[in-house]
Amino acid sequence: MLTSAQLLKQLALSVDHVAEAEYARLIDLVRSYFRDTERACFFDVVIDGFRIERGNQLVPALDTAIPERDSAVASIFNEDGTYRGQRAFCYDKGLPLWITADNSAPLRETSETGGTFIDSWSTARSGRIPAYQFPRQGDPRTSVLYPLRYGPRVFGVMVVEFEDELRFTARAKLLVSQIGDAVSRIIWLRETTKNQLQDTQRAVAEVSREIRFDRGGIRPPTLFLAYSSRADNEVVGELIGVLDGYCDEIEVVDWSGMGAPGSVTSQIREAISQASFGICYFSESDGDNAFTDNPNVLFEAGMLHATKHDTDEQPNGWIPIREDKALAGDPPFDFAERRFVIVPRLNDGRLNAPAFRERLNNVISAMVKVDP
Repeated sequence: MLTSAQLLKQLALSVDHVAEAEYARLIDLVRSYFRDTERACFFDVVIDGFRIERGNQLVPALDTAIPERDSAVASIFNEDGTYRGQRAFCYDKGLPLWITADNSAPLRETSETGGTFIDSWSTARSGRIPAYQFPRQGDPRTSVLYPLRYGPRVFGVMVVEFEDELRFTARAKLLVSQIGDAVSRIIWLRETTKNQLQDTQRAVAEVSREIRFDRGGIRPPTLFLAYSSRADNEVVGELIGVLDGYCDEIEVVDWSGMGAPGSVTSQIREAISQASFGICYFSESDGDNAFTDNPNVLFEAGMLHATKHDTDEQPNGWIPIREDKALAGDPPFDFAERRFVIVPRLNDGRLNAPAFRERLNNVISAMVKVDP
């Protein structure tokens, strides 16, 4: 299934005109995605084409393109020729920016104290970052600015801000670029709309029905890891070791690390509902070289299967792991047998660790990959 960013980009490329009402709905979808899914504290889109008086002349300026938001026209340059904030810098240079403070302080505080800003996106080309401007909502520590283009011409900037300091990743870069490119085309089409209003309304309505706001892009998605306290320690150790290799792509939530006060069952239920992926190692020791399926893990696997919209043939959202049925009996669910990662063992019963790691890497990498 396509991500939200891919759906928006696909829509932008598939239509020829965007009427005013549909433009407002699309911008609100983007704003809601950043606010509700990515937990942004502020979102804005500013475009050029405005002029303000300065002395005896009109100077170029930017203003918001968000419907129903009060106008806030601001010049691109100060009277001394310096940039009037990071938006103006992004617009004039045409560079995407991922701004944080070198001491992790809020951006407003960094500007007031003359601190240093760091750009993690266009580092080699950005030079010195101007002061932070336009703090309207929250107290952000991360500001993401993406230049809006039509062909080679930059005509605006998309701004997304977060109260916490976020790490710049390939996944984040891809998501912001896809949404920013979609917003660019949508705004341009809005400005040039002449007709085909009915076709545009139909396309937007279809996307509004199908769009799925996923659980992350800028933030790494979480993976819920379930296994029995009596599981084979060597198997669990190899599993955790393989997952450590994906620390840049996913954040692992291990059930055994849930030590917060309150019901563990409630904590597990909440963790599963918020996770994008899951892995369940069903088996636990049941005597000498024999295994059985742990009922708690089976319950958690059922929750994952119900919430990840998975299919029996292809493990898109979660991965079940268990011992071979010669050691653990028949599988508890009516899944196709290839759905399971069967723990490989040598003739003497010891874990075949290299083969196990290879199988895990194959299924995990296929599950968490990000398609451009």
